[in-house]
Amino acid sequence: MEFDWDEGNLAKVTSRFPINVLEVFFQQELIVVTDDAHSGIEPRLIAIGAGHGGRYMFVCYTLRKDKIRVISARYMRPKEYLRYEKFKKEEL
Repeated sequence: MEFDWDEGNLAKVTSRFPINVLEVFFQQELIVVTDDAHSGIEPRLIAIGAGHGGRYMFVCYTLRKDKIRVISARYMRPKEYLRYEKFKKEEL
């Protein structure tokens, strides 16, 4: 798995969540959904999973030449975490 970074997205994402963003993609309980509302020229996806220390995150990204290009990331809000846990139980 390779990541595509430029100065803009690397500084924006990693200044707030240094290593957490990358760890999300290596979780066993990762959920990936399409972000149709924000897809324009290229499709956007949202990865939902735990980062460093177990804090759950949303990571918006796209695929460019088989590389993951992170667009933005943030920690989940408490209500979103509860919905995520409910979704996981329903899927198992």
